[in-house]
Amino acid sequence: MALSPIFQIMNKALTGPSPESSVPPVATAIPEVVALDSVAQSPGQHPEGNAWKHTLLALSLMPPDPDPVLAWTVLLHDVGKASTATVVDGVIRFPKHHEVGAEMAAAILDRLGAEPEFRDRVARLVRRHMLLTGVDGWKDKTFRRFAADPDAAILLEFARIDIMASHKDLSSWTAFKERLDAVCPGALKET
Repeated sequence: MALSPIFQIMNKALTGPSPESSVPPVATAIPEVVALDSVAQSPGQHPEGNAWKHTLLALSLMPPDPDPVLAWTVLLHDVGKASTATVVDGVIRFPKHHEVGAEMAAAILDRLGAEPEFRDRVARLVRRHMLLTGVDGWKDKTFRRFAADPDAAILLEFARIDIMASHKDLSSWTAFKERLDAVCPGALKET
């Protein structure tokens, strides 16, 4: 399948200057992304507002000329929230949104004609984007396995962006990065 014009235009918007301004007009062609504007989030975790505002803020925090895999991961990382939203004890939750979102990201990228390898990388990163919520018990071998992942640097950069676009508390990210650097010095290339 050939790349659709929407994929090409969106890719240019995502990887060019000011994606937070360039992406919204193109995003209207991707209904799953448009749906993020109606997804409320808990103010304690996401003081920036709904899932679309969070996504736009995350896009604004990407490095200049980002890797397209990072850029599409940032755009699609929360697409699963619209279909998984629930309220538990007055708190908005999104159980398994990363798993649902990975399937949705793959379907979106298929529809837009992305190469299978690209689609799979983005979907895998969307699936793993909640990684830092479960690393407290990691052993050294798990850190080494993480560092050996060819997309480890992208996932780590994504995690930083996602945190800065929400509660901004980088303490867990910093602790993870310090432990990773201690266990696997120089293992990750910067994105």
